[in-house]
Amino acid sequence: MYAILGKNTVQPVTRLLNDKGLNDAPVQIVAKGEGPKALEEAARIPADTLILDVDTGPGLGPAVLRYRLKRPDTRVILLAVDKKPGDNDVAAVVQAGVYDVVTDVASLNEVLNRAPANLSAAAKWLDPALSLEQGEEVSKIIIREKIIEKKVAISQRPVLIAVAGTAPGVGTTSVSLSLAAFLAGQKYKTIYIEAGEASIEIITGMQVGAEPRPFRAYFDVCRDVNYMDVIRMRRHEYIVLDLGAVSPEKLLSTDADLMLAVLPPLSRFERSRTWMNASVSFVCGEESVLEAMSCMEASRGKNVFILPYKSRFPNKDKKSSEYCSKILRTVLPEKRINKFFCFL
Repeated sequence: MYAILGKNTVQPVTRLLNDKGLNDAPVQIVAKGEGPKALEEAARIPADTLILDVDTGPGLGPAVLRYRLKRPDTRVILLAVDKKPGDNDVAAVVQAGVYDVVTDVASLNEVLNRAPANLSAAAKWLDPALSLEQGEEVSKIIIREKIIEKKVAISQRPVLIAVAGTAPGVGTTSVSLSLAAFLAGQKYKTIYIEAGEASIEIITGMQVGAEPRPFRAYFDVCRDVNYMDVIRMRRHEYIVLDLGAVSPEKLLSTDADLMLAVLPPLSRFERSRTWMNASVSFVCGEESVLEAMSCMEASRGKNVFILPYKSRFPNKDKKSSEYCSKILRTVLPEKRINKFFCFL
């Protein structure tokens, strides 16, 4: 535990730390504007959690980003007492990937005891229109689309798309590469990461390792690398993670913005039964599988997309692009979606 606090928060926070038996936790009391320098000093000390007072800014956004690059495993909690959505200082820290925002010191203990927040919880600080605190009924789809736009355009945190095979040899790699190629074709800086069985070197004809290598325009590839390291680099707008054939739990553990499970042909369909209760979207290569899914009670309400084998990578035809666009609709900024479908 480590804390960087202003004069207004130091007493209640230190009292809370003492109550939790953390009276030996380092606490820096800094004046307004000294927060960025204090973060540089804090980065030298390992900590599982950092409590940061927004009133020690301005200029915390870039400083927090540098801190998170040095201490990627440290959970950062931002104290933003009495702040409201629309505050630029809070938004800058959220854009750096800090999603635990506490506006009342009294609730800090509760935040410390629960799991870290995600971008959905902090989205209102990027766009006040997303706030649900006043009781407005806002479509979850609209919220998700706006969050994706914020992630790509503002925070530069890549959108993560994770693809898993429900069985070996179902075409996980070809689906992943098709989606990556489509995104690159839309001039989004995209990277394909192969985490499953090695095949990307055969497809590209070049040696592929942990260091991203250019394959096509806007299209990089790599393999056997921690995808979180690629996210932290913030060099890409989209990351397509090819997990290969894994369990549903492995796919869900990525907490990706879009999680896809590739289904086998109808002759091997029984092998995917264990996936039917997973909260993911499905991709199949045959109309017969699409029909089979529509008849299954367990698949009711789930998104099932088709990407025929003949329309998969490396095809660049109009029909293939249409299939990919439908699959990726929830993670494409709305303006780009509209432009694409007008072209069709």
